[in-house]
Amino acid sequence: MSRQTLSRRSIALPLGAVLLLALSGCATAPAGDPGTPPPAGARIHTLILVRGQQAVVAEESLSVKLVEISDSRCPAKVTCVWAGHAAVTLQASKPGQAPATLVIGSQAPAAMGLPYEASYAGYRFHLLALEPTDTMPAPRATIRISRQ
Repeated sequence: MSRQTLSRRSIALPLGAVLLLALSGCATAPAGDPGTPPPAGARIHTLILVRGQQAVVAEESLSVKLVEISDSRCPAKVTCVWAGHAAVTLQASKPGQAPATLVIGSQAPAAMGLPYEASYAGYRFHLLALEPTDTMPAPRATIRISRQ
């Protein structure tokens, strides 16, 4: 076997493995993934927020502020190797509880360790949708909050 053939094989195998791993990300769900269904009979609240906006779920005395947006998803009408990931950082607070910073995002392969759902003070937070910046002046995050 020539050195050139061996060299091509030693490059092709790792390159193929990396490509296979990257393509496995194409099967990820968009930010619109419904996530883990809330328990039957759970109270569900849906908030639509832009960066810097704060909302209060009055009947729960729960305050939620959208602090940051991270969006590496593939743009519309573009073919990408990986679907990408969207995440939002929230500041949650409730009387009698310490405030918390939560990061929630679109579903990604578990091995990547990317944020998905988060819990705070007996509530589960899930990113239902993140509308992209190319179609509106400011991206909007749709967040589902349910009692655990």
